Amino acid sequence: MEGTIYDPIFNEREIEILRRFVSDPNPTHNIYTLLPSLAGLAGALFARYSRAAGGARVTLLREFVDENGEINRQKLDGLIERILIAFGDESVGEQEKAHLACENVSNLATKETEDCRIDISPIEQSSRYVVYGQRDRNGKFRYLRPKEVEDAGLLPQYEEAMDFIFQTYTNLIPHLTEFYINLKPETEAEYAVVPDDPKKHKLAELIYAQDQQAWRTTYKSDIKTKTCDTLRGLLPAATLTNVGFAGGGRGFQNMLTKLMSHPLQEMQQLGHDAKKALSVVIPRYVQRAEPNKYLIRVREDMKEFVARVSDEIKTRYPWGFGDQPQVHLIFYGDWRWDSFVVASVLYPFTQFSLAQLYMWAQTLPLDKKQEIIALYCKGKQVRGNRRNKPGRALEFGYPITFDLIGDFGIYRDLQRHRMLTQQRQRLTPYLGKPEIPEDVINAGFEKKFRECIMRSRQLYDLLLKHCGPDAAQYAVLNLFNIRWYMGMNFREAFHLVELRTIPQGHPNYRRLVQEMHRELLKKDQLIAPLMEFVDYKEYQWNRADSEAAQRRKESKLKE
Repeated sequence: MEGTIYDPIFNEREIEILRRFVSDPNPTHNIYTLLPSLAGLAGALFARYSRAAGGARVTLLREFVDENGEINRQKLDGLIERILIAFGDESVGEQEKAHLACENVSNLATKETEDCRIDISPIEQSSRYVVYGQRDRNGKFRYLRPKEVEDAGLLPQYEEAMDFIFQTYTNLIPHLTEFYINLKPETEAEYAVVPDDPKKHKLAELIYAQDQQAWRTTYKSDIKTKTCDTLRGLLPAATLTNVGFAGGGRGFQNMLTKLMSHPLQEMQQLGHDAKKALSVVIPRYVQRAEPNKYLIRVREDMKEFVARVSDEIKTRYPWGFGDQPQVHLIFYGDWRWDSFVVASVLYPFTQFSLAQLYMWAQTLPLDKKQEIIALYCKGKQVRGNRRNKPGRALEFGYPITFDLIGDFGIYRDLQRHRMLTQQRQRLTPYLGKPEIPEDVINAGFEKKFRECIMRSRQLYDLLLKHCGPDAAQYAVLNLFNIRWYMGMNFREAFHLVELRTIPQGHPNYRRLVQEMHRELLKKDQLIAPLMEFVDYKEYQWNRADSEAAQRRKESKLKE
């Protein structure tokens, strides 16, 4: 290499080497990308930006490539390790990316993995488009058989209840499909499927074969998604699904650590399997992922404390579901901060509302509040190092906090706003009365739903007694309620309430989010009225227009 490190001149051999690793080896061009051939090394290479005088191409030739123009991976292990020590594995890890597929994991497991916010992004299989009545090669329905259940000798009872629920779900698919076809006959349905034509057409009005095919595809999808939307409430948390993650080393290491520290064996095994898979691609950036004693200790201590005070809270503030609104807005300045943080700390370990916990915390002296918060955060001796950070309860204090009650299906949709502060409680079939869809009642299948509700509760009670509250969650159906809270600022509220009330959203979460906006309007007249894209209309066929729009886009691609 000639010239200077700031103004290099690469010879022909160096340019040939660089072509394998960067999009543009021309030293006079300052913008270029790293090619996939640098996978596993990009983070370390970029980390050198802060201390190396030259650019990445110069550093690559000087430090990463040997005399033969090859990257010596074994030699580089030591170099990467030194860089990690010098720069910290968290910041360097964010520069190194991977894609992880997690297949045949439970819905419960997906919620644990998708809780992670920084440096990681999930995409999950949708119960709105996929029918979950398939059986595996052994003729079994696709739901998790937890090791905790097997160890307790309860697998026969577990499978009997799950098989009944899944068989009911499977049997109802064609019946609900027929119900919706009768409700919206093919001869009467109208869709705007013609490119550049906003008018809705019946099938008989279309002339061209491609438009007719687009119409039929839209109709079929419209009926299917409506059927899946209505029946998804029957699916239990044990349902197996697929989820994919795009993320960096830092995000994956945090996710793996959390999974390995979880009380359920499915999560622990998922964490170990994911670490093994990621070690093929970014080994240096997930090597420190291990079960975390600090996380485990905090969880166990908080559970023990809550068990001691639950009866006292329940006796003082014996609210039932009917006394608690589905949407409770805690607005800036409504609550004292010290009692608010105590309520937030206790919340995920209880089945109490934020308001109940806050009222109880208000009765405590300051030293007792300090004791509870210290139990949650721990001191230096237990934390071990600064990387063991206290949990999300300390993120309280947003101008807007919603304490919410909605079915598990609603939660699964709204959890996707992962950058908000969210904490949830354990799943239970006893938080209020589950809502059976009106279409199920009108179609004459209410009794089938109630039988599944009864079976789910019986199985939950059995697992709760013999396997504990964490494993008992697998028995809970999507239509049962869960309590969680979401903290946000006004900009985030804008995004959430306008996005989650669009016509194609699931009717259940649309109603909940509409109520969130109504509550905001009661408290705030400065910003909430400006959220003008909140849609309060009701749509019987909520997916119809979006499906038709998809056909128009597809038709344009074929032109």
